[in-house]
Amino acid sequence: MQIAKTQRPRWLYHLIGWGIFIFYEVSLVTFVMNASGKHSSVWSGYFFPYLINIGLFYLHALFVLRVSLSRGKQRFLLLCGLILAELLFYLVLMGTCGQERAKTPFLLSYPSKVDFVKQVWRGIYFLIFSTAYWFIERSFKKVSELKEVEKKALFEEKERQRLQLELISAQNAFLRAQINPHLLFNTLNFIHSEVQEVSPSAAEAIITLSEMMRYSLVENKVDGKVELEKEAEQMENIIRINQYRFDNRLFLELKTKGRLEGIRIAPLLLVPFVENMFKYADLTDRTRPAQLCLQVEDGIMEFSTFNRKRRTLAFTSPGIGIENVRTRLDSLYRDRYLLKVEDRDPFFSVYLKILL
Repeated sequence: MQIAKTQRPRWLYHLIGWGIFIFYEVSLVTFVMNASGKHSSVWSGYFFPYLINIGLFYLHALFVLRVSLSRGKQRFLLLCGLILAELLFYLVLMGTCGQERAKTPFLLSYPSKVDFVKQVWRGIYFLIFSTAYWFIERSFKKVSELKEVEKKALFEEKERQRLQLELISAQNAFLRAQINPHLLFNTLNFIHSEVQEVSPSAAEAIITLSEMMRYSLVENKVDGKVELEKEAEQMENIIRINQYRFDNRLFLELKTKGRLEGIRIAPLLLVPFVENMFKYADLTDRTRPAQLCLQVEDGIMEFSTFNRKRRTLAFTSPGIGIENVRTRLDSLYRDRYLLKVEDRDPFFSVYLKILL
């Protein structure tokens, strides 16, 4: 079994780094002082100076550079002002942290001008060190952000390819399910001619069925789309043929608003919602007819359905047809559609909005 590696906290690396740095400097100074014959304790008096130096390092990296370099055109002047302020504050603290300097004011607290210049250079040294750290940290952060962007782009590309493969698979399944259209239509025409005199309503139903099958199988879709007006006619055909089946005892209304001519959409996007209604809805209530509404306005198509659910049918999901529509919408109208399906007893509703 592979054990996951635990990531060490960043402060631990900082602590180790400062430990190595301080050990190197103190060891070097100890060696030089012993070589020159000086035997004073070099380890005494180092705690507070290094504490101030480390404080200057993080003050410059975590506050001064972040504040000044995130401003507008005046950021250079702000940076210079903050650097002078923190350097002055640093010199004041360093000038008062030693016992031999505590009795004299600021500049006079340094034994000589050379010591003062050394302390200034020491402060500038830590500022340069801190600036280098800030730029390195920002570079690593940008690299990490770039990797995240590339990872997200790769994920989106894989998702797009997956949806495209699903669409192709669905199209291939649809093609495999087709039978010879000519045989189908010739058979329907023969049945129509045979029953026309016996039952005009049955003959009319056969014609309607023929139009539905023609739309589904042989409708010319040069750009992969159909006229929205044709899709609306297909919904009317489904309603009509079901009315034939139930002797016009179903109560539902289809309303269209706006100009449907010239609008093209993917075929069979709206039809599954109508079929779903005949499968699950209670369409026998005259006082509460099912509602279907199709509207086009300002380049936006809106389609909605509302119906009472059939009580005798255990309805637990919107149906496979609606899920297939959602998949096709993801492939064809990604980021340009909104689909809401609400199942609240005893009603069921669908709202679809597409930016054409």
